[in-house]
Amino acid sequence: MSTRRGHILVTAALISATGIGAAFVATASLSHNSVSTDDAATDGQRTVMAAAFIEPDSLAAAGVSSGAAGTVALNALSHLVNTDTTLAADYGSLVTLRGQVLAAERSVRSGKGSVQELTTLRSQLASSEADVATRLGSLRVAAFAELSTDQKDRIEVLRTQDPLGLGYPYRAMDGQAESERVGLRDALANVRTCSFADVEPDGTCQSAVGSANADSDVTTASTGMQNLAVVRSTFINALAG
Repeated sequence: MSTRRGHILVTAALISATGIGAAFVATASLSHNSVSTDDAATDGQRTVMAAAFIEPDSLAAAGVSSGAAGTVALNALSHLVNTDTTLAADYGSLVTLRGQVLAAERSVRSGKGSVQELTTLRSQLASSEADVATRLGSLRVAAFAELSTDQKDRIEVLRTQDPLGLGYPYRAMDGQAESERVGLRDALANVRTCSFADVEPDGTCQSAVGSANADSDVTTASTGMQNLAVVRSTFINALAG
């Protein structure tokens, strides 16, 4: 069985930048992130990580560094390999069950399906959804264990708040009502369209976008997204074996 450690890429970078001594310290501090596995992350494990909102875009928007993103990936993989070994398969079964419920609903609406069968499937789905949701929460706890409270809070906002068509960095804004986010989405669309047409945007829309750009959550996410390419690369490489 092979052993992969999350400190490999960090160590290589530190050897190049600061010498072997610094690399040794970094290696020692990250050695507990070891993952024993014969293979890279499976497609099922990658899928369930994404379902748990463990993915590089939100990490970058939350201000997580590339090195920490690699640690998050390895922590998540370790949990799936060593702690909750059936979560990936059970999540796949949940996705299949969702499809079965939708098919049964269509069948009942057409007058051809069994209401009793649909009721049974819905009950099974509710139980499976609750079970998997709890376990996805545990996966997030394990993955984000070494992030700061602020970073965890920012990721949770991104995970739980309906983006309503807002992309990064604006979807990172916290504490807005749905109507405010819809208004910002429309204002951004107006400014983009007017810019493309080379005409003056609506003044109210310009003001809304300007206020959003000055928001601390947006500036943090915008700064973090500048590192997205390296965060993605480190995250992907950590799962590649």
